[in-house]
Amino acid sequence: MPSCSPDWCLLRPGEIVKIFGEDGMGKVVEIPSDMTARDLCQLLVYKSHCVDDNSWALVEHHPVLGLERCLEDHELVVQVQASMTSESRFVFRKNYAKYEFFKNPLNFFPEQMVAWCQESNGTIPPSQLLQNFLNSSSCPEIQGYLYVKETGRKSWKKLYVFLRRSGLYYSTKGTSKEPRHLQLLADLEDSNIFTVIAGKKLHNAPTEYEFCIKYGILLYQNYKFPQQRKALISHFPAPMRSVSENSLVAMDFSGTIGRVIDNPVEAQSAALEEAHAWRCEEDGQMFFSLDDGTTKFTDLIQLVEFYQLNRGVLPCKLKHPCTIVAL
Repeated sequence: MPSCSPDWCLLRPGEIVKIFGEDGMGKVVEIPSDMTARDLCQLLVYKSHCVDDNSWALVEHHPVLGLERCLEDHELVVQVQASMTSESRFVFRKNYAKYEFFKNPLNFFPEQMVAWCQESNGTIPPSQLLQNFLNSSSCPEIQGYLYVKETGRKSWKKLYVFLRRSGLYYSTKGTSKEPRHLQLLADLEDSNIFTVIAGKKLHNAPTEYEFCIKYGILLYQNYKFPQQRKALISHFPAPMRSVSENSLVAMDFSGTIGRVIDNPVEAQSAALEEAHAWRCEEDGQMFFSLDDGTTKFTDLIQLVEFYQLNRGVLPCKLKHPCTIVAL
């Protein structure tokens, strides 16, 4: 099939984006700031008179770093462009594996890598695998070996890792998945996954199949904001007194809007109910868990120590103990 090369220029006011075709030729396009990657691909297919077979994709390509990734359909093109360097470019080309995960999920996650497939002894039929992966109420744990290379290091290290909803973890002791042996390798919520191009040549990779975890612009902006705020606050005098502990109140966030619990009996009942919610039982033994049993602890000390090192499902790592709140 001959390559498709974009050769248009939109007159609609908006943001300027440069798109490269498969032949290496680039054209300038003006698009609205709220245009998604899917909408832009549809427009490019129409303008270039290509066959629309749902395999065209917009690729974020970084030639200097040797990285690239296909934009997800919902991503805003202008926002992605704002996080790219001057050497980076958008490439409009075919990607036949764009939706392959939904067609052949077993090719991506073999049964020996899926935790609940091993625990069920093969009783889960392959036809149910995709259904379980897409179930929003659960997230299967993927486990296996990865070679990892940190920035600035020359050597690759083989680690046994666990992919969970809360992030990518590695075991500090063989293949153990006990909480005390798990360390957070990457929080994928604010990151993008890139394919590495020519990894053996550029990074002396042990295999040809590599990926890179690259933190997104939002994470950088979140990092810069407290630094700027700290610099701003330093120009003002410190407060004369701290907030009194007696001003702290019990809150109920179970509804769409949080409310203050004025009744001490109701507050105590809510606290007890919440305490029972993060307890689970397995084989007659009681465990503590904050992620529906994915990570289990035999006592609260283990739980606290784990979440001091790993954010997990929490908004942030545990830092300081909370004093008793007077109701």
